[in-house]
Amino acid sequence: MKEYFKIKFTSEEWMKVDEENSSQIFYDLGFRTLDEVLNIRMFDLFNLQDVNNNRAEEFFVTVFKFLYPDKTIDYNIYYDSNKEKTFYIKWKEKHPLDIDVLVKDVLIQEEFEVGTMLCIYDYVTQAFYRSSEYDNRKYRYMNYSNLKNKNSSTKNTNNIKTLK
Repeated sequence: MKEYFKIKFTSEEWMKVDEENSSQIFYDLGFRTLDEVLNIRMFDLFNLQDVNNNRAEEFFVTVFKFLYPDKTIDYNIYYDSNKEKTFYIKWKEKHPLDIDVLVKDVLIQEEFEVGTMLCIYDYVTQAFYRSSEYDNRKYRYMNYSNLKNKNSSTKNTNNIKTLK
């Protein structure tokens, strides 16, 4: 499956799956491959300029269809809150901190169907909107380059702290 992650948003193979052109916003922000999006934090994803909940959800469904073309949409689970909570609780055991959840942690779940993945997506989205990282007046990052700069400066700061 790792070879799928390197796919470019401009490739013919990707365009066949991305019928609604949901990746265009990510391409405009500077992302060139699926792997670049998969390896960012969910909270950072929502803090990218022009990436709102609906656009991100459309993109997630497209990626899920690309990674798991044989899976069906399980609307029964998506609309059954008891089953939804059970799946979320199992997933949460593997990913205890919402703030550290990567996009791939939500998307790459071979045992889940589309609806289950969307339930988990909804829970993480709700955690973001309740967090201190959410600001309804501004986005933290204008593009992928700003996000990478933030991450590289954070790593350098962490390295300095551990050396002292």
